Formats: sequence, structure tokens, C-alpha cells
Amino acid sequence: GRGAGAKGSFDSMFQGMAVRETPRPAEFVNILLHELMHLKSYGALMIKEPDRTVVPYRGGLTVTTRNELAHYFSSLNEAVTEELAKRIFLNADEPKLQHIIQVTREFIAAHPDAARDDGSPLFNEDTYDVEIVERSRNGLRLETNCFAYAKERQALRQLVDKLYSHNADVFPDREAVFVVFARASLTGNLLPLGRLIERTFSKGTFRKIAECNDGAKFKNLVDSLPGQEAAAPLSRAA
Repeated sequence: GRGAGAKGSFDSMFQGMAVRETPRPAEFVNILLHELMHLKSYGALMIKEPDRTVVPYRGGLTVTTRNELAHYFSSLNEAVTEELAKRIFLNADEPKLQHIIQVTREFIAAHPDAARDDGSPLFNEDTYDVEIVERSRNGLRLETNCFAYAKERQALRQLVDKLYSHNADVFPDREAVFVVFARASLTGNLLPLGRLIERTFSKGTFRKIAECNDGAKFKNLVDSLPGQEAAAPLSRAA
């Protein structure tokens, strides 16, 4: 799920997901894809003694301790999940969705200086849908939809770049590094990812990433790791 008031959620116990109806079809599709990626990612349950109750143990990259007191890799898991959902969204063979994406790109290109009330840019690389909610003599009032978990995915992008900068002799490109993350999420095998991170940086780094349960903490940790900064989005439409 995405916290209180979330528009989508996934329940690993019941292998079910719920998505709230939204007025914008593209937003609904994006949320649906995110929850579908949770559903399709690796999952495991555990039996707690002595009452033999069944509780979640693994979900994608996330790991819950046997006593249920700690949850690991939450930020990284959401980053990889939304990155995979974003790729499917941008490359979906669905004419109506591709039309929305194309119209949005054209609108952004025609309004490059659109800004929020505080002066910050209205559009960014994650904007996939724009709606004109009001026209007046003062201009247009717009609402936008963007891919979620921006801080977490920014940290993931930067982590992938740093791993690649240290291992360019092993990986043909940065996409091959991201594949290690995606494969860990989909298969549940964390060992190759853990070995890569520990070998590249230092012993204990994987554990530190595991303990990051919010985007800001995850980003600060990745910032502290040696290597080049993130230079480009991971996702690109075909």
C-alpha cells in the first residue's frame, strides 16, 4: 500500500489487491500496475509458534523478522516495484494509454515554463498525465499525475549508477545493474544483490539499505556512498 489514504493496496495474505476508482484513466492504470507488480513479485508466509498463526514474511524485496518487530528493504522494494510498473506503463501496447502519454508530452513541450505557486517547475520526468481543470484570463489551472515514490526511485537510480561506475568491467551497461534488483524482487533471491553491494562498497552496506524505511533516509544513505551521481532516468519508452 501507499500509506493512509492510499489509492491502491495489496494484501499478501489473501493474494488480493484493491484500487480505488479515479477520474483519470491513466492514474488508475498506473496504480493498478504498481499493485500488480506487488502481486507478481516473490512472496512467502511464515507460521508463528506456538499458536501456529500465518503471517507475511517476504514480499518482493521486503523481509519481516520472525518476531514481526522489524521490516527490511521497504524503501528499496517500493522503488523497484514502481520502476517496473513505470516501464510497463510507458511501453504498454494500448492505443488509448499511448494517446494520453503522447498528448501529455506535447502539452509539456508547449508549456515548458509551467510552475507551481512556489515557483518550482510543474512538470518533471515522472509526469505522465495533465488535466486542465480551469481556464481564466490569468491562464490555466492544471492538475498532474506523476509516478509515485519519487525519492525512493531517485535513490535507486543513483545507487544503480554508482554500482555501474564501480563495476563497468562486469556489466555491459547500467540496465544490467538494474536487472539484478528486478530479479531479486521477482525471484526472492537477495544473495546476488547483497554480494554486489557489499563487494562494491563495504561490509554492512546492504544491512544499512535494508533498514531504510523512508525515502529521505534511503536517499541520504545512497548520497554517502562513493561513486558518480545519477545522470538519467532508468525508464525510457520504447
